[in-house]
Amino acid sequence: MTVNLYDFYSSDIRRDLRLKFDISSDVIPGSVEFEGSISSAAGLVKFSGKAGFTIKTECARCLEPIERKESIDIEHYLVKTDCGDDDDLYIPVEGGVFNPEELICEDISLSLPYRFLCREDCKGLCPKCGKNLNLGPCGCPADIDPRLEKLQSLLTDVRTYGRCPLPSLSDAPTAVNICRLTEYAECADITKADRYLK
Repeated sequence: MTVNLYDFYSSDIRRDLRLKFDISSDVIPGSVEFEGSISSAAGLVKFSGKAGFTIKTECARCLEPIERKESIDIEHYLVKTDCGDDDDLYIPVEGGVFNPEELICEDISLSLPYRFLCREDCKGLCPKCGKNLNLGPCGCPADIDPRLEKLQSLLTDVRTYGRCPLPSLSDAPTAVNICRLTEYAECADITKADRYLK
C-alpha cells in the first residue's frame, strides 16, 4: 500500500489507516495489525498509530516456547527532503509517495530485543544435566572455584572430625579466610561454614 502525500503537504487534512499485513520475520509468523492516521497541519505531515503483533520463539536461557502479544506506538513526521537530522522522528519521503507498511516493519524490527526471555529472572538450564532450573534445583553438585578448594577440604575436616587445623605458612594468602572458617568450626556451626564457602 502506498499513500500520495502531495495533498497533505498543500492542505490540512487527515486520513485514518487500518492495515493488516505479514512481516518477514522469524519471530513474528502472523500478521501485523496497525491502526492510526496520516494528518497534516501547518505544513507538517504526521504519521502515527499503534501496531500489534504476536511473537513466537523460544527463551534464550531455558529454551521453553514463548508466545505473547506485543504492541508498539509509532510516530513520525514525513518530510519532502532529507533535512540532515539523524533523528528518526523525521522521515524523508522521496517523490511524495509513502509506504506505511515499510516504516511500520522497520519500527517493529528496531523494537525487538537482541534475545527473548520467558521472564526476566529466568534461571536457564543446568549446564551439567540440562534440567530447567525454573522448575526447581537439579541436585547437581556446584562447581568449586579452584582458589577455594583448600577451604572445601577444611570444611570436610570440620564435618568429619569436628575440628579444623590451623593454617600453615604456605597457606598465608588464605590464612584470614581459614581462620574465620576455624572460628565457625569451633562453634560447631556447619551452616555458617557452608554459607561462607558459597
